[in-house]
Amino acid sequence: MIMTWVLIGLTVLFSLAAMVPMAAVAIGYIPADGYQLALWRPFTYTLWAQVPWGLLNLLVLWMVGRTLEPSFGRWRFLAVFVLSGLGGALTLHLFAGSIGALFPGSALACLGIIAASSATKLRTGEDLRPDLGLLGLMVLANVVLNWSSRYWIGLLGAILFAGVATLVIVFASGPRRDRLQALGLIGMGVVGLAGLFAPSLL
Repeated sequence: MIMTWVLIGLTVLFSLAAMVPMAAVAIGYIPADGYQLALWRPFTYTLWAQVPWGLLNLLVLWMVGRTLEPSFGRWRFLAVFVLSGLGGALTLHLFAGSIGALFPGSALACLGIIAASSATKLRTGEDLRPDLGLLGLMVLANVVLNWSSRYWIGLLGAILFAGVATLVIVFASGPRRDRLQALGLIGMGVVGLAGLFAPSLL
């Protein structure tokens, strides 16, 4: 669970730092800024939770990470976490780009982790109900509380990217499994970043 604890620790540090407005601007993700090549924001915002209630995401991360990280391995687990946040940033940029507000993304990354856990259990035939219940509760809470800000749009991208990343990890097999997984996950990252930043390079 080393990576889970690292992510929890970083989220606490970034969330406390973001209580300073200037730090929040540097850490948070602004969908309308996708063309300004703020390359770090689609990643750092996944480590920002609103204090205090957003820190409940850390409980979710711990609950899911303690089983998913040993199953995936720490670097694959980290890849799913990062790609979940990137998928959320991409959908926010594409469909909520007119919103100039700062978005924290820890909830999106945690939703992605839950979606990955659900997809893994579906593959192995394990009981999905706890994961689906937690996923549904978090989606409902974010839709109800953040409907007007369009934050809920990011949920779709986070869940989609996490699901695809999980398929890459679970279904890659054979002697070239590690290479196929790496290529698939890196390819997803390239697609996500291209969707965010390619227009500014043209």
